[in-house]
Amino acid sequence: MEQETNKILKIDEFLQDRILVDKIDKNISYNEKKFIISVLEEISYFKATLNEAEILNTLKLIDSNLEYDSYYFKNSDRDFVLKLTEDDEDSILKKEFDNLSLIEDLNVSAKPLHFETLDFDRKIDVLIITFEHALCFKDLAKSDLDFNIRTIANTLSFIHENTVTEQLPETKSFKEEFFALTDYENNLPEDRYRGLMNSEDFINHLPVLEALKNAINEELIMLPKIQTCLNHTNLHKSRIMYRDEFVKFLNFQYAKKIDCLWDVSLCIFYLGISDNPKVEKEFIQQYLKSHDKLNIDETEFLIMVENYKKTAYKLILIKLLCSYFYEIIIFGTDRPSKFVDMLKIYESIRCDLQKDKHPEIKNSLVLGKTDKIFNLYFK
Repeated sequence: MEQETNKILKIDEFLQDRILVDKIDKNISYNEKKFIISVLEEISYFKATLNEAEILNTLKLIDSNLEYDSYYFKNSDRDFVLKLTEDDEDSILKKEFDNLSLIEDLNVSAKPLHFETLDFDRKIDVLIITFEHALCFKDLAKSDLDFNIRTIANTLSFIHENTVTEQLPETKSFKEEFFALTDYENNLPEDRYRGLMNSEDFINHLPVLEALKNAINEELIMLPKIQTCLNHTNLHKSRIMYRDEFVKFLNFQYAKKIDCLWDVSLCIFYLGISDNPKVEKEFIQQYLKSHDKLNIDETEFLIMVENYKKTAYKLILIKLLCSYFYEIIIFGTDRPSKFVDMLKIYESIRCDLQKDKHPEIKNSLVLGKTDKIFNLYFK
């Protein structure tokens, strides 16, 4: 029997009969609880109603990442999410509060309740939002996402058509948030950065990042523009909540007022529908059909989406490569679920990358070194 040499192992095939467990302790220490209570006592929102016992009995860590921590708790029998950052020069939680305020009346996301900056021994940004009782599509079957793809498209277009603006698009700021990830020297402590500089894979990927940035800058000039509105820009399955045949989107800290084509093209990769042309086309068609403020031919719109996808997957690859090295140098291999998430997104852009016209991107890393870095892939 002839051996297959070109077969690419899919991540879902690799994960069959394997259990990956993160080694991150989600227990909240006594000092952490004490600090959280002191924060909630200080902000104006809870001063009259704070129930310390109820909060401590229900307090749970939802997520901890490089940018902020999220907690769930109850107070006066109401469910809340608390987000905290320390010394954040980018004020991402203030941005999320402002973005959520723009769409508060649409009932498509959590409600922004309160934002405040506290001056402890360091600057603490505090965001309080409602807790959404629902399932996220990351925890559901892929068939569930495919079945509800029209609902997701409807919700995305609904947000877009209700946030249309005449102001200049924030495309430069949007791009720079991806490019800023490549500045490892300024983003990491000196010892962590030196550790990366000892890695051959790290050194070899740096020229590829520059090639990606140059290609993106060239392509941005040529992309068509049809309508500026609030784009989520980071709509993964874990950020889409499903309940009673409706969906809500979470985590708007990176939302930007840019062309609507960005969200459409990025969603195709982040939601993992790029490998299913039928579902992808259904998503695009439904988005256009349900958008009351877009008057454009479907064929023309499909071509525009394809053009945006060519730049979108380059932006995503920058984020994936940088996220990989940040994860390795900060958490090591303690969070295998993060690598699985990266691999699934890489899998969604891989076919498009194989057709990229820039040889320095296509040949130097994407088909070679990337497979070594993301070593769950085998040929």
